[in-house]
Order: sequence, then structure tokens, then C-alpha cells
Amino acid sequence: MLNVDGLVKIYKTDYGDVQAVKGVSFEVADGEVVTLLGPSGCGKTTMLRCVAGLEKPDGGDITIGDTPVYGTSSGANVPTHNRPIAMVFQSYAIWPHMSVFENVAYPLKVSKEKISKSEISDRVANALDTVRIPELADRSATMLSGGQQQRVAVARALVREPQLLLLDEPLSNLDAKLREDMRLEFKELFERQKLSALYVTHDLLEALVLSDRIVVMNTGVIAQVGSPRDVYQSPRDQHVADFMGAGNVLDGTVTKVSGESVTVDAGFGAVKGTSPGLDLTDGQNVIIAIRPEGILMSKKASAGALDAVVRTGAFLGHAMEYLVEVGGHMLRVRTPPTSEQFNQDDSVKLVVAPEMAVVIPSSR
Repeated sequence: MLNVDGLVKIYKTDYGDVQAVKGVSFEVADGEVVTLLGPSGCGKTTMLRCVAGLEKPDGGDITIGDTPVYGTSSGANVPTHNRPIAMVFQSYAIWPHMSVFENVAYPLKVSKEKISKSEISDRVANALDTVRIPELADRSATMLSGGQQQRVAVARALVREPQLLLLDEPLSNLDAKLREDMRLEFKELFERQKLSALYVTHDLLEALVLSDRIVVMNTGVIAQVGSPRDVYQSPRDQHVADFMGAGNVLDGTVTKVSGESVTVDAGFGAVKGTSPGLDLTDGQNVIIAIRPEGILMSKKASAGALDAVVRTGAFLGHAMEYLVEVGGHMLRVRTPPTSEQFNQDDSVKLVVAPEMAVVIPSSR
């Protein structure tokens, strides 16, 4: 569906050239949702805009379906309006002087193709049905809530029947509760319509919920590509571990390797973790990323447990989160809200679940 090969984008500034995208390659298969995930300035939106034709790359090739839309060697550079795409923007871009029907119909009315009024009406009705707001067709755009505006923006994109849907931070302007609802609605829509989509966000949960695959970006390059579960549970470097919310990222030294099982001296004791697909050796400096929910905390002694002291705790609704001190290091521990409760200065025992502790080579 989408193939991006060796994409390069350079911006010229008063301080010299800035390479925003550095030879990036990835693809989106038919019916697949791929998310570009990363912090501000990592190059993800620039890549999306290059695919859309809103930015001209400085190198590489972009193919959508069977159509080369940009190519350094071929000289292809198809204008945005001729690419088989549709885009949903962060700001919705809804025209306030039009009704919902008129907003959704607009791309068809200005299309180079001569589309009959009856076909426009049918396609708009179908698009509004798809996003489940057929009753809003005659409503003024000024009378829409944030969630309704976002649905109109999606309907306007779908009415073009694009081969590829591009979405740039489409939920970032919504409040927390509406964003949560819209995440699930987008997920259901993608699955029901079998859409091919390239999605950009800096929100980890959004990426985990919506994606078939995640492309984690770091300063213009791809740090890791994989399924949400793979990227979340098995980060390949410190940047990915930090961004995927590992919670506890510690320096250590390998003391024992047995297949994918690795024992690390973390400075306060031995911690067992996993290192899938990596060739580590005894004495190697590493980073061990431990998820807060992967640490079991109790007042009862158990074999191999680490001695720790609770420094503070917070009720998060769906969980309790504690900050505990062990050997001069502070660790975050997350427990179910119905489990054993702990108070400040309680002496506790910690056991790290090896499958929730990933060991990766240190870049320091």
C-alpha cells in the first residue's frame, strides 16, 4: 500500500542545515494501521507531510499502491490533490460557514472528476453513516462539539474513498474523557472498514490502542518497529524504553547469561531480566528497564527479595503507585488498588518479575 524508502528531509535555517528525516524506510500494508510515535521534533509529522505531498523531500522514494508519488531518481512528484490519500488534521479544519453535509461533500464538489449530485449525496450519506452521525447532516458546523467536529473531519476524508488515510495527532485537541472515547471509536472504525492508515501521535496509549505496528522515531531516524506488544514489552534501546514508559531505567552490569535470561547487578542487588534477540556477555554494561507493574511488593519475606522502604504513595484510581527506596535508588512500583496497602516509611520486600524487566546494551 505505502512504501517509503530512504526518505530524507533537510530544512535550511540561519544556523545551518537541519536534517529532520535521515534516510527513513518503512511500509504500510493493505488494511494496516501504522503509527509514527515519538516526541516533538523527532520527524514524525514531517514524514507524514512528505507522504501527503505537503513537504517536498530531499531524497528517497514514496509509492502509494502502484503509483510512485515521489522519487529522487525518477523525478516523480505528484501534487497533493492527485495523490490517492485523504488527511485528518489536528485542528479538524472544519469550515464554520458550512453545514455538516456541505463540509463532507466539499472534496467531491471540487474534484476534477465530474460527480453527479445524486452520487455526492449517496457518498456523503454513506460517510456520515460510517462515522455514525447521519442525524447531523443539516447541522451548522458552529453547533458541533469537539468530538462531532472530529467525526466530520474523518467523514470528509473517507468520502474521497482514499487508498491511504493520513492522520496527524487527530485526538490531541480533545479533553481526556472524549479522547478516551474517540480512541475506541477510531479502533472500531479502522477494523470495520479495513482501512490502510498512517497515524502520527506522541501519545503512547493512543499508539498502543490503534496500531497494528508502531514505528518509534528518535531525532529523524527509526529507533524500533514492531507490534504494540513487542515494542512495549521488548524495547531495543534506552530511548524506546523511556518513551514506552518503562518507569524504572537503571544502569547495571551483566553477571550471568543463560539464553535470553540475564542476571544484572543493578547496584542494589541482583535483578533477573530478559534480553530477547540480543547477544550479551558477562561484565557488559547494560541498562535494565523495569516496569512499575512488574515489581511485586510485600511486607512478607521471600527468597531473593530486595529490602526497600516506602517513601510515598498515590492513588491513581485504577492502581496504587509507590515510590520506594532500595539501596539508595528510587523505584516506582504499581499495584492493584485492591491489593495490600502500604504507608510512608514501611519496610517492604521487592521481587522483580523477570518477564517485566528488559536488559539492553548501554549507550553510555
